[in-house]
Amino acid sequence: MTDTIFIDTLYPESSGGIIKDIRKAEYLLATNGISIESFVRDFPNKETIPSGGFVKGEFVILFNIDRNIKGANVAVINSKIDLDSNFDAFADSMSPKAVSGFHQLKRQILSGQTPEVNVLLSSSDQDFEKAYESYLEYRSRQ
Repeated sequence: MTDTIFIDTLYPESSGGIIKDIRKAEYLLATNGISIESFVRDFPNKETIPSGGFVKGEFVILFNIDRNIKGANVAVINSKIDLDSNFDAFADSMSPKAVSGFHQLKRQILSGQTPEVNVLLSSSDQDFEKAYESYLEYRSRQ
């Protein structure tokens, strides 16, 4: 089975991409068992911007969500790239804390602690709209 991650800006050579669209961020988190509303609500108030990360296949996902859930900043980074050489592509999405998180999650992938998943990165807005509509229908039945 292949999981699709819908990207706003897709970088060459499967290095990853960036998501700014809040709906794409919501979809990505939801399809990985994270409710965007619950995540923001339960994130400690002492932290300015709710942020987190997880692994999906060979990709490290790092995200920031506005507290008002109106904006998102998600970096989808192939764990096989050299982050230092590609840092400019992801710099806007990554705080120093996020860089540290990237390296921790990358170690999990390299050590085999994460399940293998085939991941397809897609910048197709048409495919995203279909997937998001199905997600909303599923969510309304819950």
